[in-house]
Amino acid sequence: MDNDELKERVIGALKNVVDPEVGKSVYDINLIRELHVEDGNVRFTFMPSSFLCPIAMPLALQI
Repeated sequence: MDNDELKERVIGALKNVVDPEVGKSVYDINLIRELHVEDGNVRFTFMPSSFLCPIAMPLALQI
């Protein structure tokens, strides 16, 4: 699998993680930053909507 295909699969998986307060995926509401795929390795940053977000940890575990 090449890097572009892997990136699309990762994005597809992230779109299945829905923020229940907003009803949209963490990817679609831009909570995923700096998504990089290189040589089969995936790296990204999850940025909750606020520092005190009560569902940040459950979302992180789903991601």
